[in-house]
Amino acid sequence: MPLVMVLIAGLIFGFLLALMTQLPRIIHLKRQLKDVINELENDNAVADKDDDITSEGIKMGSDYKGGFFNE
Repeated sequence: MPLVMVLIAGLIFGFLLALMTQLPRIIHLKRQLKDVINELENDNAVADKDDDITSEGIKMGSDYKGGFFNE
């Protein structure tokens, strides 16, 4: 068997082995990402109803005086 065929077979086997060991982790992370996205969308729906949010989407406290340099 030529050395090139052995190397290609080894690369393919290594790729498949790495994929099989990491697949559960990938699925878990995708599920977590989906949950976080859904949570953020729900928070944005609640935040849209709030009047104290500026155009940048940042909620200002009741003691906000209107600027960084204002005292």
